[in-house]
Amino acid sequence: DNLPTIKMNLSDGLLKALDTTSKVEKKAETTNTKAYELYLKAKHTYKKRKNTDDVEIVRGLLKKAIELDNNLISAKILLGITYLGMGDFDKAMEIYILALKQAEELDDKFGMGQSLNSIGNIYNFKGDYDKGLDYYGRSLVIKEELGDKHGMGIVLSNIGAVCNCKGDYDKALDYYDRSLVIDEEIGNKRGMGTNLNNIGMVYTNKGNYEKAFLYLQKAVNLQKEIGIIELETVTLFVLAKKNLGKEYDKDEILKLIKKNRYIEDYLNYSLYQIFRDTYYLNVAYKQLQEKASAMDEELGRKFLSYPIPKAIVAEYNKVFKK
Repeated sequence: DNLPTIKMNLSDGLLKALDTTSKVEKKAETTNTKAYELYLKAKHTYKKRKNTDDVEIVRGLLKKAIELDNNLISAKILLGITYLGMGDFDKAMEIYILALKQAEELDDKFGMGQSLNSIGNIYNFKGDYDKGLDYYGRSLVIKEELGDKHGMGIVLSNIGAVCNCKGDYDKALDYYDRSLVIDEEIGNKRGMGTNLNNIGMVYTNKGNYEKAFLYLQKAVNLQKEIGIIELETVTLFVLAKKNLGKEYDKDEILKLIKKNRYIEDYLNYSLYQIFRDTYYLNVAYKQLQEKASAMDEELGRKFLSYPIPKAIVAEYNKVFKK
């Protein structure tokens, strides 16, 4: 029952031990212990989910938690994530917009930062990168105000991802580097692995396979250490090896492909570059067209003009429209 108070006291103690100060008054996420318990169960279940049935269980737990405490913004953010993960952007956006409005009414800075970042994610997934950057920027300001380093690391990485998609590679490297520094400071190994992977991806896009190889090698080693091997990292690492004339093993990629239910267009394009199998190129092209057709005409044209989509379309036209 004393969990919220204990969390705040522990946080204050850590801040003092680290010789830092909290810039805003912290508030407990909830004083309803049953609601918080349901939220934690939902969070754990979603992390370990194996199928859509598990997702439905998560939503049920979250809805019960919200019924018990309608001000539990974190539960609403996770509920939105369950829809975002299934590609239901409209439902996720509806949840996030309401969560942001409520967080603003409650003066819940943490909830506002979460909501803004989540809305930025949707615009990012939809290819509306400029709007995504706007919401990420607003989220970052709040997280810096709160001294939320973990949150800062996430948002900086998200901004880096948008810059990478737009072809602003130097900016992308800057944001990924800043995120990596924070993850190293707080000992977030998973975040470190993700940022090392992302930096390797940028160097791959720049055609600098020597640097890509170095960063991706560090990412593969760190992921092995924590027991989470990502298809993206292995694929990019093998692609770097291939371009450097080094020996590589395709078997690990093939095993990971079978485990992944959905592979993004840029990654299918990388698989095409490795295997020279036009199946992956065809899938990547179709994914791009589906994304672009879901946008308004001007945004769709802009999306297809960015470096990776442009390269996929050019290669598709070269291979299939000879």
